[in-house]
Amino acid sequence: MQRYRTSSKELEELARFLRILSNSLSLGILTYLLKKPMCVCELVTALGHRQPCISQHLIQLRKLGIVKSQRDGWNQRYFISSKEISDFMSYLISEWQSNGNDLCQIEDCENE
Repeated sequence: MQRYRTSSKELEELARFLRILSNSLSLGILTYLLKKPMCVCELVTALGHRQPCISQHLIQLRKLGIVKSQRDGWNQRYFISSKEISDFMSYLISEWQSNGNDLCQIEDCENE
């Protein structure tokens, strides 16, 4: 059995990453970003949440390096930052669906 040495800082970063993934709105954002890069206004329409709420979640996703953005005219387009994260998210979704589940409705931001 292989042993891993991790610092408390690395474990805290992993815990923050997993906390973000445990939020239904963040998962919804990442699910849409798996399909294509999107701006905040497109995510607002797709997810049915207010712009400030979507923006706050994107800030947290950016801080952790899960998403990046690129200017596109007047808008910032957000995208998943790496192939590894994209592959991981795709795996999670496919496993969830292979067990007979479907992606559920995203909860209201105010209820969090």
